[in-house]
Amino acid sequence: MSGLDVIYDGIQLVKEKSLEQLSETPFHQNVNENNAISFATRFSLKFKPSFKIKEVIKNSPAHAAGLLKGDVILIINGKQAHNFTIGELLHKFQERDKKKIKMTIRRNGVEMKFEFRLHKSV
Repeated sequence: MSGLDVIYDGIQLVKEKSLEQLSETPFHQNVNENNAISFATRFSLKFKPSFKIKEVIKNSPAHAAGLLKGDVILIINGKQAHNFTIGELLHKFQERDKKKIKMTIRRNGVEMKFEFRLHKSV
């Protein structure tokens, strides 16, 4: 267990992008005299769920790592938090003993990284 209680915090607008080559020719044939390849970037904006920490249990792994109530969860073990359901997210914090959790959160507009290991009981 992590010692975290997480809640749904509404939706956020997420920018997703994809790169597209400007011409139909293969990459190796589309290099200009400056050895540059032209790409166009297309963005789409989508509403995705947002999750924040409702409570951090004192003396838990999350507490020892420095996580605080109100931190907005952005990334868990390399995956964007908005791609999880609340159930999947809660499960991540209750998986096997000693599993490493790496998180990126936003606190007061600043992104911060944390790391801790789950424990059987908190």
